[in-house]
Amino acid sequence: MEEIQNASFNRGIPIPIDQLGFTTAIQGIPTFRVGASINVFVPIILTVTPTLSQQESIECKFQKLADAWRDETRYVSSTTRITSSPSYRAIVDLGPPVVPILIQALQANPYEKWHAALHELTHANPLGPRDTGKPKAVAAAWTRWWEEHKNTFSAGH
Repeated sequence: MEEIQNASFNRGIPIPIDQLGFTTAIQGIPTFRVGASINVFVPIILTVTPTLSQQESIECKFQKLADAWRDETRYVSSTTRITSSPSYRAIVDLGPPVVPILIQALQANPYEKWHAALHELTHANPLGPRDTGKPKAVAAAWTRWWEEHKNTFSAGH
């Protein structure tokens, strides 16, 4: 939701008297003739959505890009083509703040190729020689790496 700028809430709204449902004096309000109008101050209730934090914003961008990436690479088997698609590259371009999101995505679906983006962003390679080609082992290795490094990993890494 965008910020409200230059809003004025101190103006009344002209409402014809007959629409208010009365034309006689009520507790200090003078009698008005039918057809007259007065300014009525109506309380306005605003629902303000807080600004998304930077991480929430990155999560939203990631989800949109990941959905596009899945569509772009649905029938592609080449890891090189999968990891060089425009949406995948845009995810990597989100930088180190996307790392925890990539870890979660890899845990949720070990068959998606997020490990390449993680390697590119962290310069880490937690895979053992027996992990290669085993998506669940790759996801487990990255999860272990994250558990060991998440408190010291910085976005400026």
